[in-house]
Amino acid sequence: MKVKAKTGPLAYLVYAIIRTMIALVQTLPVKTSFAIAKAVGRGWALLRTKHRKRAIDHLTMCLGDRYSPEQIEKLADRCLISWAL
Repeated sequence: MKVKAKTGPLAYLVYAIIRTMIALVQTLPVKTSFAIAKAVGRGWALLRTKHRKRAIDHLTMCLGDRYSPEQIEKLADRCLISWAL
């Protein structure tokens, strides 16, 4: 499957905004950067419920007999937070 590259002024604007945000975060102290990354990960888990559900499904398949559903949900949230780190 060939993926079509997105080009044009809007794509460049989105790239410039994301790149600027990354550059700003890199200038902050490490503790502050981690706090921002954790907030982004939590936001990702809350806003993108499809990804959180997929993580819970995968972890349940792998660890369902060793952990309770509550522990698996907590682990899924931690996985999504670590993605942002």
